Amino acid sequence: MRFRAFMRQQGFKRLWRGAPTVAAGCVPSHAAFFSVYEWAKEASGANRPGHHPVAAAVAGASATMLHDLILTPVDVVKQRL
Repeated sequence: MRFRAFMRQQGFKRLWRGAPTVAAGCVPSHAAFFSVYEWAKEASGANRPGHHPVAAAVAGASATMLHDLILTPVDVVKQRL
């Protein structure tokens, strides 16, 4: 469907229908990401002096998994709206 036809049929508000859902989901998912990332860096030893790439990777992977665990269902709701 072309953009102009979409705008005539659906209207401008239709483009933004799922945006509040994502806005509501971003805050807890990002808060969880940074909280788990900092905790995991401390727990895995990535904060010690020196270079610890595996510990940093474990911290990043843990934080990303929790972030995505929260944000993926939110994104599904957004897509369905």
